[in-house]
Amino acid sequence: MVPKEYIPNKHNPKVSILMSVYNGEQFLQDSIGSILDQTFGNFEFLIINDASTDNSRNVILSYKDPRIRLIDNNSNLGLTKSLNKGIELSCGEYIARMDCDDISLPTRLEKQVNFMDDHENILICGTWGETFGLKKEIWKLPTVHEEIKVHLYFNNVFIHSSVMLRKNLLNEYKLKYNPEFRYTQDYELWTRCAKVGRLANLPEVLVRYRVSNQQIGCRHKNQQTDLADSIRICELKNLGADFSDEDYQLHKRISLYTVDCSREFVRRSEKWLLYIRKLLSDKTSNNIVADIIFEKWFFICNTSIMLGPWVWWKCISSQIKGSKLLRSVIKSLLLSLRGMFKQWMG
Repeated sequence: MVPKEYIPNKHNPKVSILMSVYNGEQFLQDSIGSILDQTFGNFEFLIINDASTDNSRNVILSYKDPRIRLIDNNSNLGLTKSLNKGIELSCGEYIARMDCDDISLPTRLEKQVNFMDDHENILICGTWGETFGLKKEIWKLPTVHEEIKVHLYFNNVFIHSSVMLRKNLLNEYKLKYNPEFRYTQDYELWTRCAKVGRLANLPEVLVRYRVSNQQIGCRHKNQQTDLADSIRICELKNLGADFSDEDYQLHKRISLYTVDCSREFVRRSEKWLLYIRKLLSDKTSNNIVADIIFEKWFFICNTSIMLGPWVWWKCISSQIKGSKLLRSVIKSLLLSLRGMFKQWMG
């Protein structure tokens, strides 16, 4: 039953923007403004005030744009339950996520809607992003479904506030955020979406993602880590992997690019990646799997350069091969060897 405080837009919006706010007044104006300034205007903007105790509600009410729909939670439900509430209340063909401290670039909605309209089998469409605040980086994420599906066995490859979802497929497959995954609700949902629909990221920076000490990843780091572990373990089991706790800890380090610079780590990583490659090759394109596995293998070898020529011989003589990255490996190898020889020569 639709709550009485919610009045749906009469013009049947193409997109429902979904934002949940809890004590977000510091950056809220920038975030709301970036949505209202979109080149695509056929949307409703659902903002769920999750019982904020700061000035967030007044900030939202200061906007007179009729596309904004303010929904007040009587008590603090948390992000996961608030997002599920918003999905149920949304009227749009597509649902676009937005966080209250991030920024959408002006053409974000226009380009995502055009892509979703042209690709009716896409369930989730994200974008590349640029971080700002404590860290400045460009996040170039995998773009096609087959690549994304493989990467999800290792880590999350969507920026949550960049995604657009097709609502009729969410309804058809009864997909929503799992309340048990309070701090990794997006990653867990994407893994289930990947089993029933196709996923994509637009290869263009269309969102700016704020990095600050107030983020969930900083305030609840341990809980988020534990929940992400449970997702990876579940995905490995679904893949048919047979592994010990020691094997999983290795998989986790490979996933998070935290390399132990030792010959033992390199050897164990090679064996594990070959095993995962074999399991994945039964489910998707061999070339895509080979390139992704080789990318991780090359990172391990390149990061372990202090082990000397042994690690490079291990890298190029391994059964782990990747068609796209071979040239970059040879180039990096030559540069590394030249640098090492310079050091040895004094």
